[in-house]
Amino acid sequence: MLKRPESAVYSYILWISYAYRILNSDVATATFSPYEEVRVSSYVEYNREQGRALDQRLVGQKLKSVRSKGATSTVASLDSWKYRYIDINTGVYSSPVHDVSYDTTYTLVKGAKGWVVDSVAATPRGSAPQ
Repeated sequence: MLKRPESAVYSYILWISYAYRILNSDVATATFSPYEEVRVSSYVEYNREQGRALDQRLVGQKLKSVRSKGATSTVASLDSWKYRYIDINTGVYSSPVHDVSYDTTYTLVKGAKGWVVDSVAATPRGSAPQ
């Protein structure tokens, strides 16, 4: 689903959620650029070091805008998530379910196979940008 920027974002969300759950960023590489791969892989490794995996689910996404110019596109949205952590040694959930919302801007680049996420800027809803 990399033919349009907004569907590429959704594909990215599905694949990184799976990658964070199984602690393997390689499964999602078709949906992001090498630049974004560093961030995703680092987060997977950080969670592994913490002895946890992330179980996250997008529960709502309201697209605000999609802007494209040449081989670059930005998708702005309000993303609502539910997430919790899993202890990787026991396989048991190690945190309660958390609900969060972010104002998110996805920057995408167009490659040979379609649009891929190049970077993500997310601000928790109700917070000032850091």
